[in-house]
Amino acid sequence: FVAGRGEMDPFATGEGVEGASSRRNERYLERLKNSDFSVQDHLDLHGLDAEDAREELAAFLRRSQHKGYSCVRIVHGRGKHSSSEPAVVKRAVLRSLSSRKMRRTVIAFASARWKDGGSGAVYVLLYRKWRPAQR
Repeated sequence: FVAGRGEMDPFATGEGVEGASSRRNERYLERLKNSDFSVQDHLDLHGLDAEDAREELAAFLRRSQHKGYSCVRIVHGRGKHSSSEPAVVKRAVLRSLSSRKMRRTVIAFASARWKDGGSGAVYVLLYRKWRPAQR
């Protein structure tokens, strides 16, 4: 690890998070944690408060789904520089991703690998937006 050949696992440190919109979708969690899906876009929420972060997140996920993206990365930070309680934005992001409102958008989410932000970011797997067949 010190020589730069290893990777720290956010789940080993206890800071890793994961979730799925249904029991059936839990099957994607291991692949998501291993970064088996190609990240097609990302959103950085550094510097935002919890409310602004939730709004930006919802708009970004809608746009991403509309573009047909299947996997995106959300960088929320670890809350180490917050003046009040730690990880306010991280907690707001996790609540949003786990909410009933997001069940038609989010299949699953998991902490990113160290190179992609570790416990300060999550990969989000998205449902495909249904589009009627064109004639």
